[in-house]
Amino acid sequence: MGLQMGFTKNEIRYMYFGEWRDLFDEYKKIYNFEVKKMLFRTEEEKVSMLDM
Repeated sequence: MGLQMGFTKNEIRYMYFGEWRDLFDEYKKIYNFEVKKMLFRTEEEKVSMLDM
């Protein structure tokens, strides 16, 4: 996953969970574009301060 996006294994190993999660969300968009040859919108969850 990270190698396709320009990161090395060591860079990914030392990422915090939030950084890794952001990377994974972007990877899902790239993967869907490569596999299905189209982009589509995904439903974004609404986050409130009470959830944190």
